[in-house]
Amino acid sequence: MRTAIALVCALMVWVSAYIIGVFPWFGAAWLKRSSFGAGPITIAGESRAGTSIGFDDFYLFEGQEVVIDYDVDIRTGSLWFHVFRPFSADLGDGVTHDVTSSGKGTWTTPVGETGYYHISVQPSVLHGPGEGWDMTYSAQWGARGLLRARK
Repeated sequence: MRTAIALVCALMVWVSAYIIGVFPWFGAAWLKRSSFGAGPITIAGESRAGTSIGFDDFYLFEGQEVVIDYDVDIRTGSLWFHVFRPFSADLGDGVTHDVTSSGKGTWTTPVGETGYYHISVQPSVLHGPGEGWDMTYSAQWGARGLLRARK
């Protein structure tokens, strides 16, 4: 019973911090990922070590902005961000961004329409040096501006 109460209290604190903008994060990852395959884009599989926690799918409001903070060491490939509405009838909708070199940074994109969104942070074979992917990265994602967006 105490565990359930503690979880409910923690969730209420997180929701309150998210609404007022103190803690905009709802997901994070700390991963080392390497692909293996045949050729520049044919991937047969990958090795993966680390963890990913939190939510990838979230209801966002027009006027908010999605934010992804990252720190990546890219040996081959690129780190790909994709924000889209999974239940939209529009094929190819969403916004993408490729990080092609090692370093730290922040990427943001505005939420143009209120709805359910998916945020993807994945390695990619495109736009990077070499074949496949081999990288170590940490990332956290979320959204800012909830109070401003709801006015």
